[in-house]
Amino acid sequence: MSDLINNRETFMTNDEKRQQMLRSMILKLHDGVDPAEVKKEFKEKFSGVSSYEISQMEQNLIGEGMAVEEIQRLCEVHADIFKGSVEEVHTKSKEEESIGHPVRVLREENFAIERLIDDEIMPKLDAYFNHPEAPIKHLLLADLNLLLDIDKHYSRKENVIFPFMERYGITAPPKVMWGVDDEIRADLKEVKALITADDREKARDKTYAALDRVKEMIFKEEQILIPMLLEKFTEDEWLEIASDSDEIGYCIVEPKGKWVPDRVSFLMKPETKNIPVDGNIRFGIGFLSLKELETVLNTLPVDITFIDEKDTVKYFNLAKERIFPRTKSVIGRTVQNCHPPQSVATVEKLLADFKAGRKDQESFWIDMKGMFVFITYYAIRDEAGKYMGTLEVTQNVKSIRDLTGEKRLLSE
Repeated sequence: MSDLINNRETFMTNDEKRQQMLRSMILKLHDGVDPAEVKKEFKEKFSGVSSYEISQMEQNLIGEGMAVEEIQRLCEVHADIFKGSVEEVHTKSKEEESIGHPVRVLREENFAIERLIDDEIMPKLDAYFNHPEAPIKHLLLADLNLLLDIDKHYSRKENVIFPFMERYGITAPPKVMWGVDDEIRADLKEVKALITADDREKARDKTYAALDRVKEMIFKEEQILIPMLLEKFTEDEWLEIASDSDEIGYCIVEPKGKWVPDRVSFLMKPETKNIPVDGNIRFGIGFLSLKELETVLNTLPVDITFIDEKDTVKYFNLAKERIFPRTKSVIGRTVQNCHPPQSVATVEKLLADFKAGRKDQESFWIDMKGMFVFITYYAIRDEAGKYMGTLEVTQNVKSIRDLTGEKRLLSE
């Protein structure tokens, strides 16, 4: 038996051996080994690596206790090591090349982002830093404002695509990538602020580093994320992703048309079996038809989201002016996976307090984009006090805070 244990490597599959070697290389980076040395070792041992292998490696490291933030920190380094070696995944139908397909949209946006950086921002940066007398600052800021539109690109990825990945048990890459997305967002905002303030000394290194990170993320999306998605996602799932994407919007360029594959619609007819014969849902007091109930909830001037006792997103309303993006794909997703990594600990602490009965509600407020956003979480309990879930209610209360005096008459 001891011989078997000591010689476990003999019985490993080829895939397991490759995983072990990849893991070993990333741990060397973690321990401070020169990336050039690791890159040399990689070239000696591998002719290519699939996106799935990289995903599994990250998943295994997180399972062994390595912090998401640590993998995130090493992300650019190991992306550079794998660059040029990731095997392309070729699908038979090439449906993803059709106009309006979410994959084509991602690629078109990435191309537009690279062109904006290389053809517009980089030349202007050169003039801004090396020729201070040149009247280039406002043109450069206009380009940076356009680049900040990358938030929509990342938001679609995080709120529409990542939920489907999680359904397949692919949880590590989304967590790592979301964290890096947030860092890039923060870097670009800082760059804009430094250039606005004409702090050229601080802006020089920060700007080029931020643009490099944007390009590294493009590489990871094109060579790692998209092939991984094409390996897993069904056409029905891509259709749902395409449907949900419009609500968030697009970056720099928009789809040139709607993607309609040559197939029968995947949409199911609404369930009606649980609606009473007379069409009304009876409550403790009164009754409403399903249509009336849904319309009432959507008319409320607040965003409502409900998660059940298992932390699963079960419902959100469609308020007229939504503050935070919500897409249908979040339904059935755990709430922890709907937040960026740095917010998860706060979410879990709040839910633990609700479940233990230590709190019944908690409120937060934020100044954001000209709004004063008031967010309250309520613990939902049954008649016996048993925890049933949590209700999130979000509202822009700026107009309420600005009220003065009294109003007793109808407006003309």
